[in-house]
This record gives sequence, C-alpha cells and structure tokens, in this order.
Amino acid sequence: INFIGGRGGKPLSSIPRHMPRDGADGWPVSLDGYEPRGLAQDHEVSEHLSLSYGSNIRQLLANAEEDKRFAERIVPALPYLMAEIAYACRYEMAITLEDALARRTRLTLLDKRQGLAAARNVARVMADELGWPEHEANRQIAAYKSAVHANYQEIPPKAIMQTVAGFT
Repeated sequence: INFIGGRGGKPLSSIPRHMPRDGADGWPVSLDGYEPRGLAQDHEVSEHLSLSYGSNIRQLLANAEEDKRFAERIVPALPYLMAEIAYACRYEMAITLEDALARRTRLTLLDKRQGLAAARNVARVMADELGWPEHEANRQIAAYKSAVHANYQEIPPKAIMQTVAGFT
C-alpha cells in the first residue's frame, strides 16, 4: 500500500503501523474466573473470540449473558456465536444480514452452506437489535440468499475435479 500510494517517489507512512487495532488495549486478556454460561470452557469458541475481539471480549461475553440465544453457535461446526451478531449491530454498525454473515463473521466463506441455514435466526437477532419489522427481516433474508447464489454459489465437486485435472 505504501509503495502504491507513494507520491513523488517517496513512500507514505503506514498509519495502521502506529495505530492500535480496536480491542488491542489491554491485550492479552485473562478470562480466569469469567465463565458466562460455560462459554470460556469451550476452547474453540474461547480461542476464536480472543483472537477476533481482543480486550473487547468481555463486552461480547457480557452480551452473551443477556439473552440465551446469544450464547448459541450460529452454525454448529464453527465457533461463531449469536452474541457476535448483537455485538456487530451495537458496536460495529452492521445493518444488513449480508454484512453480518459475510464480513463480520465470514460465515459466507467458512460455512459449507454459506450461512444460509442460519440466516433466519441471525435475522431475528438483528431484527431485535435494529428494530426491524418482520417484512424487513424477510427482505434481508431474501437479499442474502440472492447475494449468496449470485456471488458465492457452491461449486459442484465434479467441476472442481475437472479444474484440478486441467492443472496437472
């Protein structure tokens, strides 16, 4: 970035190098003695939250204690919690279902079903957080499904094998 953004042959300094990321203050965070509903005992979830939220993990875990839904995984196979959706709405300005699933949690890329199975439950949490009426939640679900099918459509295994065979 510095090379591309350089002017007059002089590289620009990298601002991120001198600016700590959100959640870096007080890192690493000790969760000793802090076990909301046993979440801290789930190593996979605990590691994911620590690496993703840094010192903001305490606020996220406090969110998880507010509503029993927040302590649930969004999809069973991945360590993302519904509390992350509430956190994204409250503190990160997430306002669309696609933003929450594609960018805030990356489930669109990491989940084998691209988050489609969880879309309705995530939309319910977002509706509660953002005050969406039911028709808006339904519109968000439809828009997310459309975006997934247009941009992240699953590639059939046969097509993958044909592509790989072409490179050998």
